[in-house]
Amino acid sequence: MFLVIFKKVHFYILKPCICSTISCVVLQRDQYHLRAIALDKGLPQHRATVEVIIDVVDRANNPPIWDQPVYGPIFIKENYMVGQVVASIKARSGIPDNPTVFYTLMKGSTEQTNKKDTFYLDQRNLNGDTWADIQVNYPLDYERIQQYNLTVRVENNGIQQLASEATVYIVLEDVNDEIPLFIEREQETVLEGMPPNTKVTQVQAMDKDGTYPNNKVYYAIESKDQGDKFFSIDRETGEIYTRVEFDREEKQAYAILVRAEDGAASDRPNMKPGEPNSGESSFYSKEPGCTGCQVCSVRHK
Repeated sequence: MFLVIFKKVHFYILKPCICSTISCVVLQRDQYHLRAIALDKGLPQHRATVEVIIDVVDRANNPPIWDQPVYGPIFIKENYMVGQVVASIKARSGIPDNPTVFYTLMKGSTEQTNKKDTFYLDQRNLNGDTWADIQVNYPLDYERIQQYNLTVRVENNGIQQLASEATVYIVLEDVNDEIPLFIEREQETVLEGMPPNTKVTQVQAMDKDGTYPNNKVYYAIESKDQGDKFFSIDRETGEIYTRVEFDREEKQAYAILVRAEDGAASDRPNMKPGEPNSGESSFYSKEPGCTGCQVCSVRHK
């Protein structure tokens, strides 16, 4: 709910549930000071206030006119390059014989409203029109922020400079740029004489991508060191089972290289077309009493 209070004696308006003001008398001053109060409906009720100054100008003066007041939603990949243009927008000055306009990308109070200058604005002239190009200023990250609400202000070059604003909605799309990372495990043990298909352990890898299938993880045992000859792994869960019955007198420890890969083609640079992101973890299975056995190591690519 919004309450708009005019501090001058000429009129006083309370207008709930809207955020625009309505004048019910002829304005007789050049400037008015307002205080807008925003109230929530919670218990206890909270409020915030903002001071507003309204300048009264001659009705012959026209503010700039946007081609459209709202742009978007504009969908872009989170790996948009710094300097790349996200949107090009345009307004007319509203003054027939003076087409000059000036654009400003407003800085809001949150990252979503450009508090940290994630985007910047570049002004350019083309065929007599002045355009505002919104460009990426810092790397984007879908896993942190998924959308931005930007406000662009345009002013004309009249005797009394008038302004208007447009809103630009930008929505990020996730790309497969995160690598599956294993939660490291110490060495595991298995008793000799246990039958095949005995569960030994469960490995787990996390992929920080924000959407499926980019964050879906699949597991496999690499054939290096013949680990896949003695152990099997559930592709979905990472549970590792024995394939054979072990004899401590033959061998006391086994090295297993487990690969975790995500479910989509990688968007990281220098990757082969269609190749997913992947990580590998080596861990060691030993029989009780084994000495000199190493703990696991992790490798990612």
